Amino acid sequence: MWENSVLAALFDQTVTVYHPRFQPEFGCTRQVLKGVSYQWSRTSTLDSLGKSRTGRALMGESLGGAGELRVVCKNLAWKEPPAQPGEGEFTLEIGDKVIPGEGPEIKTREEWGKLVPSLTPGLMVLRQITPYQVGKKVLLVEGKGE
Repeated sequence: MWENSVLAALFDQTVTVYHPRFQPEFGCTRQVLKGVSYQWSRTSTLDSLGKSRTGRALMGESLGGAGELRVVCKNLAWKEPPAQPGEGEFTLEIGDKVIPGEGPEIKTREEWGKLVPSLTPGLMVLRQITPYQVGKKVLLVEGKGE
């Protein structure tokens, strides 16, 4: 009982995952995932010349933040890319953007370009995806990024 209540408390968040498509024309898939664990933190770093990265972050570069997304595959099934997720399924890909909560639809390239860390608190760009499985069944998928 204790373990279930701890897991329920840890996996009680909602995130929105955006996956862009640029060819033949721009499109963006939006997935709202509920019952996940999402931690994000922002760190400030200086480059080798002692300059802040904040200016470059306005151009879409990360501010040095780090994030972790964990999805337990209890109510959702993970589909390995490039498969398209169906009902009750989800996918994560390198380069996907993740924000906490239920985010807006992204319909244009301009809206995608505005989805940057300096304008979207808690935004993470996936850089690593690790599925954890027992046998052939995926139990947990973890995404890490900046």
